[in-house]
Amino acid sequence: MFRIFVIFGIICTIFHISCSKDEVGNQDTYNTKINFISPAEDSEYIIGDTIKISAVITSDVSMHGYEILIHNTTQKNIIPLKNKHTHGKEIILDENWIVDVKNKSDLEIEIVAAIDHLGNQISAFRKVKCN
Repeated sequence: MFRIFVIFGIICTIFHISCSKDEVGNQDTYNTKINFISPAEDSEYIIGDTIKISAVITSDVSMHGYEILIHNTTQKNIIPLKNKHTHGKEIILDENWIVDVKNKSDLEIEIVAAIDHLGNQISAFRKVKCN
């Protein structure tokens, strides 16, 4: 019975250590950057078009993923496009979204970089139009 507790303790310790590499108590969010590659600012799309969303997120610590949100500022709603948990000091994202907005709308594409499991994050926005 004692061996089971020891093995369980070792597994819990390994699990805890594996996801806390390079984490610092107060991480500096200024060292994490989101570089939008596409779409271009103020691009215009119509229903059925494919918007290629590409970016590179870099940091001096191992990050914990990203989320992509489409904010329809005209209709006042948010479309969650992607939420990915991944680790790395550089995260390359390459996603597509097929425009399904029927009415003329202003959109903001938001990329949220999850810096750690404590909730520290940064965002970058790209404005586009749908006609």
